[in-house]
Amino acid sequence: FDTGLANLMQNGAGNTVLISGTATYARVQRGRFQAEAASVVTNATLIGGSAVFGSKTTAGTLLNVYGGSHTIRRPFTTINVYGGTIIIDVSNAGAASTVNQYGGTVSLTGHGTTAITAYNHLGGTLDATRLSVDTTITTFISQKGATYVGKPNGATLTLTNQYRMDNNKEPI
Repeated sequence: FDTGLANLMQNGAGNTVLISGTATYARVQRGRFQAEAASVVTNATLIGGSAVFGSKTTAGTLLNVYGGSHTIRRPFTTINVYGGTIIIDVSNAGAASTVNQYGGTVSLTGHGTTAITAYNHLGGTLDATRLSVDTTITTFISQKGATYVGKPNGATLTLTNQYRMDNNKEPI
């Protein structure tokens, strides 16, 4: 597609590629969706299948992840992860993100140039072992039961303010 769309739905087993233009809302249930670097996706809901959001310095507004396996290479103002797997590989973030993780797996490989404003790790697994770009999280809140896998290997992960909702655990 190469146009402005109000709603883009990927419900089948095929592939959809947004080359350029704007999709106000994208929903992926099955199959594969790809947003190229020249495209804009304002809001997205990822229920299943797979999605790749190409590199872009400007942010989308809202990304909700319920299932599937996805990679983002552009920032979103708010990312909510309820399930599934998402790779956050935003090496040229021109905007800050807030990540709310309730479940699923988040693999953080980079969110460079601009910090993640807040990471609310309330459930699921956060994996920063493949971090390749120095990344800062301004406020990191971790809930009892949320899992953090390993320390970064090579790049630096800076947690400016760190809070635990379980006082029986040490900070990361």
